[in-house]
Amino acid sequence: MDAVAEFTGYLKSNGFKRTKERLSLIKLLSGKPGHFDADGLYDMAKGESLETSRASVYRTIALLKKSGLLSESIRKDGKAVYEVSPAKGHHDHLVCLKCGGIEEFKDNVIEEHQEKICRKYGFEIKEHRLEIRGYCRKCR
Repeated sequence: MDAVAEFTGYLKSNGFKRTKERLSLIKLLSGKPGHFDADGLYDMAKGESLETSRASVYRTIALLKKSGLLSESIRKDGKAVYEVSPAKGHHDHLVCLKCGGIEEFKDNVIEEHQEKICRKYGFEIKEHRLEIRGYCRKCR
């Protein structure tokens, strides 16, 4: 199922209105994978000449997070950075402190070690995020 249909179903089953703004934002996101903050999404919408307000962007992001279609991947400069959830499955991030670049990576050894730690402490893991901050090759 595509993100637009999934989000439309979520809105309907939870009693939320299917507004033109909400639908245009999810269509925009489903065509532009990557990382973005709320202001970046607002700028993307304006760049595509979509009629929306900053408040609608923030409200739509909240609904997309609740629906599971959007996840907060990291925090950068005090702002939440999001990405469309189902696109790549679980992964972690390397964040450059100078240029702001974000590199995604998957590492089974890290995942296995986290699971081992959780078993050791009797902790049931539901989600986690790993971000490593430093300097990318270009900025070192």
